[in-house]
Amino acid sequence: MKARRITQKDIARELGVSSSLVSRSLAGTAPAIGANPGTVRRIQEQARRVGYIPNAAARQLRGHGQPVVGLVAADLEDPYFGPAVAEVIRQSHRAGFALTLAGFERRQPGLSDVDLLLQHDLKALLILGGGPLDWVKPFVERGVAVIRIGRGLAYPGMAEVTLDERTGMGLVVRHLTDLGHRKLAFIGAKLEVHEYRLSLVRQLLRRRGLSLMRGCAILSDPDVNEAGVRGVDLLAAARGEDWPTAIICSSDAVALGVLRGLANHGLRVPEHVSVTGFDDLALARLATPPLTSVRQPLADMVGDALRMVRAGREAKPSVPHVPSLMVRASTTSA
Repeated sequence: MKARRITQKDIARELGVSSSLVSRSLAGTAPAIGANPGTVRRIQEQARRVGYIPNAAARQLRGHGQPVVGLVAADLEDPYFGPAVAEVIRQSHRAGFALTLAGFERRQPGLSDVDLLLQHDLKALLILGGGPLDWVKPFVERGVAVIRIGRGLAYPGMAEVTLDERTGMGLVVRHLTDLGHRKLAFIGAKLEVHEYRLSLVRQLLRRRGLSLMRGCAILSDPDVNEAGVRGVDLLAAARGEDWPTAIICSSDAVALGVLRGLANHGLRVPEHVSVTGFDDLALARLATPPLTSVRQPLADMVGDALRMVRAGREAKPSVPHVPSLMVRASTTSA
């Protein structure tokens, strides 16, 4: 049987005092009305003894409690979002914000989660990742600051913290071509940000007088955990024995699937094929072999978003954050 929640009225009844005195004692404002310090102390001790937990929504309405920030992760199945959510939680706690979290599957909004977020008096709404954004309309209309960390189609009234993806893919292309690779492929998921990274790779190669091998630009599946293995199978069907010497992957999650897919076809990395990722997850460093990957400055990006939350309407726009390339054992000379 579920235990009944202890209220301030219960404490007042037990101690024979008024509910308003209990409320002031627990909020720290009782001295302002000249309340007896001993009585205040008894109330606070009783609250601890019975396990009283204040109602967060009520405290917010009274102007007490931590400001609440809503956090939405666009795809809980994508390994990128675990570390990203953890970083937001870490920095939000340090900044004095409470968090309420909602997570979507494959970037499709969960309307029940959205409704729950709307019930909070949010200071801001942070969105991690891309995907459809029509669902943010009621937040914007209520004057809630909506800030996305990631890339996608913008929504009016929303701010963004982005990565300089062109520089990131430029680092990959330069690294591989400097190693002598000319037979290049791209494997990604059927997601807007992955399509954008493919378009960047094509542009960057064109500037060097190069292009991807015919049939080697593959966006195979909206699920990042499946796209890599499936992409390698499609690559094998398209090229037969004529494999590329390097595969550029749209994310680390895709690259991990590519490593497995290549092993399924009897190919070794990097002896037969070099592979690069994007995001530099901890999983990339633990892969066999460890992945060469574009590192997003995630801590800086989250810090930038929280700076905008604190500044409110006075916040200056974010400048795209510059990534770096972490070169590891998954790439070698052609």
